[in-house]
Amino acid sequence: MNSTLKLRGKALIAGRGMRASSMLLVSFTVSALTGIAPALLNLTGTAGSLTPWVRLSLNLLILLCAAFLLLPLKLGCEAWFCCSASEKEPSILQILYWYRPKRMPRGVGLWLAVRLRGLGWAAVFFLPGLAMAGGAAYAVITEGITRRLLLAFLSGTALVLVTGAVFFLLTVQRYFLAAAIMAKQPAIKPGEAIRQSVRATEGHCFAALMFKLSFAPWFALCLLVLPVFYVWPYYRQACTCLKFEMYRRYEMSRYTS
Repeated sequence: MNSTLKLRGKALIAGRGMRASSMLLVSFTVSALTGIAPALLNLTGTAGSLTPWVRLSLNLLILLCAAFLLLPLKLGCEAWFCCSASEKEPSILQILYWYRPKRMPRGVGLWLAVRLRGLGWAAVFFLPGLAMAGGAAYAVITEGITRRLLLAFLSGTALVLVTGAVFFLLTVQRYFLAAAIMAKQPAIKPGEAIRQSVRATEGHCFAALMFKLSFAPWFALCLLVLPVFYVWPYYRQACTCLKFEMYRRYEMSRYTS
C-alpha cells in the first residue's frame, strides 16, 4: 500500500510542485524574519535603551506574531494538500481561510494542544534515561567509579534513551491526522480533532511512522542532489494520501460497527 500511496502522491503533486514549494518558502521566510527580529533590536541599539520588562514584552509580542502568522499557515497548507488529495484543484483560498480572525485561534490552539501532549509523552519516555544519565554523572563527580562500571552504566542509559525515543515516536503518531481532520471539518474544536485522530490511528501508529521514515533517503539526497523544494511537496502530499486512507478506514469501521 505504501508504494501505491507514494505513486498517488507523486501524481497529485505533478504540476503543483512550485505552488507547494512557495508555501515552504513563505514559512521559512516568516520564521527567519521573526527569529532575527530580537537580534535586530540589539544591533540597532534600540534594545539597550529599553527596560528589561519592555524588552521582554517586545520579545513576547514577536513570538505571538510569529505564532499567528505561521500556525494558521501550517493548517492552511494541510487544507491545501487535503484538497489536492480529494482530487480537487487546490488554491490559495484554502490557506487564506485559516487567516480569518475567527479561524486563526483554532490553528494556534491545535498546534499548542498537540505540542503540549507531545511534551507530556516526552517526559514519560525520556525522564528515566535522563535520570540514569544524571545518576551516572553524579557518581563520577562525587564518588568516582571504575571504567567498566561507567561503561555499563552508559550502555544501559543509551539503551533506555533509545527505547524511550522509539516509544515516543510511536506514541505521537496518535496525532498524525489531527490537522487534516480539522482542515476537513473546520467547525470542530482542536480537542475533538485530536480525539478523532487518536481513534483513527489506533493500531496504525507503527505503519504511519514507517511510512514517514521511508522518506529518509529522499531527504538525505537533498544534501547531495535533489532540492528540498521537490522532496517536501512530494512527502507532504504522500502523507496526506495516507491520512485520507486511514481516515476512510476509520469512517468505514464506524458505520459497520
